[in-house]
Amino acid sequence: MVAENDERKNNINVRCKNGEYPDNTLDDTIIINDYIWADDSHLIYNIQGKGIYMYNAITRNTSTILEGEETYKIKGYDRTTKTLQYDEKSVIIKF
Repeated sequence: MVAENDERKNNINVRCKNGEYPDNTLDDTIIINDYIWADDSHLIYNIQGKGIYMYNAITRNTSTILEGEETYKIKGYDRTTKTLQYDEKSVIIKF
């Protein structure tokens, strides 16, 4: 689900539903505006004016999807086509 307000968020807690993997908290210097889960382990989030990133909750690695100075307002994600909608654009996510 996309965050519904424009509040910035940090200290994001990622919890494992079944306890198979340890819970984790993203670095508190990461301040995100919007986020959406691509699936059970991939969290897609934006940092306004910096880019869109994907955090893998299993490996605890973060990858860059897009970088730049746009707002990168996340609007939605289609799990079937793996298409992320942001601003007035879209991008296919490969993972």
